[in-house]
Amino acid sequence: MRLMPHEPRLRIFLKDQRGWINPYNGGVVPGIERPDGKVTPRTVWQIAKHLAACPEARTGRMLEMPELLARARAHGAAHAQQETSLYQRQPPESEAARDLAQAQAVQQHMLADLPRPPGYELAVHLSPHAGVAGDFYEASTLSDGRLFLALGDVSGHGMQAALIVATAIKTLRFVARSTADLHELVARFNDEIKPDLVPGQFITLFAAVLDIPSRTLQCVRAGHQPAILMNLAREDVVRRIGIGGMAIGLASGATFRAALRLSTVQLLPGDVLVQCTDGALEAMNEAGVEFGEARYLASILHHYELSAQELVDGIAADVRSHAQGKGVSDDLTVLALTVLPDEDA
Repeated sequence: MRLMPHEPRLRIFLKDQRGWINPYNGGVVPGIERPDGKVTPRTVWQIAKHLAACPEARTGRMLEMPELLARARAHGAAHAQQETSLYQRQPPESEAARDLAQAQAVQQHMLADLPRPPGYELAVHLSPHAGVAGDFYEASTLSDGRLFLALGDVSGHGMQAALIVATAIKTLRFVARSTADLHELVARFNDEIKPDLVPGQFITLFAAVLDIPSRTLQCVRAGHQPAILMNLAREDVVRRIGIGGMAIGLASGATFRAALRLSTVQLLPGDVLVQCTDGALEAMNEAGVEFGEARYLASILHHYELSAQELVDGIAADVRSHAQGKGVSDDLTVLALTVLPDEDA
């Protein structure tokens, strides 16, 4: 009900009550009632009941609008095309391509140039799914000299998610100037950006602060999966890093702060810390099998002895290879921090 007014892909109906287009798989769903052409609470209930049993809906990934409208046209003129209040005229292809290129340039300019802290390698691979990304990363020096790292994923795709990415990066940098305390930084970021998110939208975030000389890493997980720490010289070769917390934008104030848990890791020479967005783990092949955590861990291990940049690029290549024929249907971002051996520091 909260998403319906803001997500046009949920409001594509065929003429003459012939059905509703499921935005998660593009199928036509008959029997969705829309009296007098209006979306009523019963309409929403019927849609929700169908989506609750839809495997594709469980991924949370909708198809892009052009593909959905094409499928609607294949079944007859889409009601959505007649509702000019819902869908604005699309610009000519050349104009749209130019706007996309400008958006890509702005986003690329906003993303941080990665620093080169002594004794470490830091690298990132970011492949947008729709030209502009709903993923973002940040790397900056805090007022106390420690290195701040963040990897985030805005729910949704395309231009709307990219706009939130721009706001998120600006907000993170603004908040990071006012505090070097990681827990406080992420809590303030949440409270600042929550009003800019549309109902139902959220951001998952992994954030960390590294004390470079002591190799002490503090981190928090706001709805994001754990980072992976790998070192063949450790007794526990692979570790999941970070304590689970609430995603950005779901609550604010004391509720969010209470759910955010700080953890501390003592890094050692040879450690490789890897974090990704769900575009890597959830990439599917033509048989509907996800890349998944096991393949992800195997990929990290396979590229473990390479440079940080070769590592993240290699993981991304493995994900794309798995999804070959179907393609990665989400933004794909992998971030890595490696601790160099003492002789290489």
